[in-house]
Amino acid sequence: MPNHKNNLIAHTKFIALFALVFVLQYILYFYIPDMVLINNVYHDFLVVPVTHAINLLFPSENAYALANTIRSSKVDLEVVRGCDGSGLLFLLEAAIIVFPSPIKRKLLGAVLAILFVCVLNFVRIIILFYAASFQPTMFQPLHSFYIPTLLIALSAMFFYAWSMRPSNETI
Repeated sequence: MPNHKNNLIAHTKFIALFALVFVLQYILYFYIPDMVLINNVYHDFLVVPVTHAINLLFPSENAYALANTIRSSKVDLEVVRGCDGSGLLFLLEAAIIVFPSPIKRKLLGAVLAILFVCVLNFVRIIILFYAASFQPTMFQPLHSFYIPTLLIALSAMFFYAWSMRPSNETI
């Protein structure tokens, strides 16, 4: 039985530390002024590249980027705080930071998680643009339930794959 108690303590510490790191990331995130996110981060690193992808996929839409909004003749899709993939990234980053692993492996996991979440979020915004433009009744369920659930499941699979990969390094 002592092993069961030690496992319970270790899991409880992991969950508490995970929650702490997750919350700290969110606190720091909310110190970033909205205008910095809108004019610099969202526009340059999210809205413009996604708009280019939309125009490749749906050339007749003639979508264009304006600050944190993707606009076309059919829709204005605004990217705001929380719709930038940050929550998903914070979940993955907290899990990677807290997971017992060598620092080099954590750094690689963190960088891969950023890339993974960026790709997922790009695809999410393209799907939401399509839904808003061509299937407006599907926008809200996709935005509020289906896509977030799928992204959390995909992120859990990413973490599982990363955490189960054997490490050749020692701590």
